[in-house]
Amino acid sequence: MVKRRGRYDAMAPIETTTWLVVADVYGNSLYVRELPPFTDPRMVMIEAMARSIGKGFEVEELPGVIPIYYCRNGEERRSVSIVRTSPKPANCGRPTSAD
Repeated sequence: MVKRRGRYDAMAPIETTTWLVVADVYGNSLYVRELPPFTDPRMVMIEAMARSIGKGFEVEELPGVIPIYYCRNGEERRSVSIVRTSPKPANCGRPTSAD
């Protein structure tokens, strides 16, 4: 009998704390928001994309099976992702507006 490997769903809610991170092209955190356990990543990403579009950013790629997307406004490019490890605080712990 051949065992099949289960498919990992990176967009499934998990039982630990995660963080929404908006970063510039150099990886510097512009915005960090802690997400409680069992938060639905799909809903967080939809909300973040709506904010990005509302602020004039064009979403380059839509997230499919991983919680990350890139957006651009002129020459400014950002990544928006959900991470499992605590990132460096945005602007020394002072959150700015999310994109």
